[in-house]
Amino acid sequence: MATIKTIKPAGGGDYTTLAAWWTFAAAQATADQWAECYSGGDLGPIDDSGGMAATSDATHYPQIYVAGGHEHGGGISAGAYTTGIVSFGNVNYWHVIGLRVGNNSASNLQLFGTGFFMDRCLAVHTSGISGSLMFVIFNGGLETSYVRNCAAYSIVTGSTAFDLFNGGPTFIDNCTAVSRNGNGNRGFRLDLVYADTITLRNCVACGFNQNGDYEGSAFGGTIVMSTCVSSDATADDFGGSGNLINQNFYDLFADPLHGDFRLRPGSALIDAGANLSADFTTDIVGRTRPASGPWDIGAFEYVQQIGGYDFCYSYDEVGNRTR
Repeated sequence: MATIKTIKPAGGGDYTTLAAWWTFAAAQATADQWAECYSGGDLGPIDDSGGMAATSDATHYPQIYVAGGHEHGGGISAGAYTTGIVSFGNVNYWHVIGLRVGNNSASNLQLFGTGFFMDRCLAVHTSGISGSLMFVIFNGGLETSYVRNCAAYSIVTGSTAFDLFNGGPTFIDNCTAVSRNGNGNRGFRLDLVYADTITLRNCVACGFNQNGDYEGSAFGGTIVMSTCVSSDATADDFGGSGNLINQNFYDLFADPLHGDFRLRPGSALIDAGANLSADFTTDIVGRTRPASGPWDIGAFEYVQQIGGYDFCYSYDEVGNRTR
């Protein structure tokens, strides 16, 4: 059974920062150490550079997740968050679920190791230095790693949304990357260090005009890319199938200028993706995806409501709820 500790920045929990929790968790005899995070302030940086006393594996692992009612809900200024660097490179099998990260001067969330799992996370850059990395993912072992339903939004020149290196099988599914000003560096950078495979399914990248929405170097490995979308008219799909290029991101999302990645009516992303329900069943806000038939591409599954958009709060860049 996991040991669960609450992280409440405003007080009233077991700890107020992720770093304080990790000092406790890393010293425990079992690897099942879970941090339940709450909104109310900055959770602060965390890194596992000292390792942990226990040995993690596929069934016993450290996990950071967001408590019900404290999720970002897709809003770029909502939910439990950290502006510090989250860096994991000495403990394998980390699980990170529902965390909002961003607006620091370097990498936001770094996963180095193997067997890791990241779901429903949101990286936001509305400030920071040029060249920042938002999600850095390096599967350096033999175990399969998964990144699902994650979104990255930047207005900072030269930013890279998903920086992917691998020496083990890695699946990137239903993720969204948007550079609002069109001056992003890379949406998905795919570098295979060893002879293994990175698989992208149902992903969308728009506005990364410096080096492309998708940039890859196989080095003897394999990039498998299917049912993905790009705003780049000459985007490389690495020989994949069902991919769309030259899409106008204003036509895809409800309000991309303000970080609202819900799908607009008539979006080319609707019903254009593969059904992955054999692997997972929800989207970035926990909404259930169809059990049969095509899925939507990107982190959000579209559900039509009164007024044409699915219901989900959206926020402007300074945190004011706009609808």
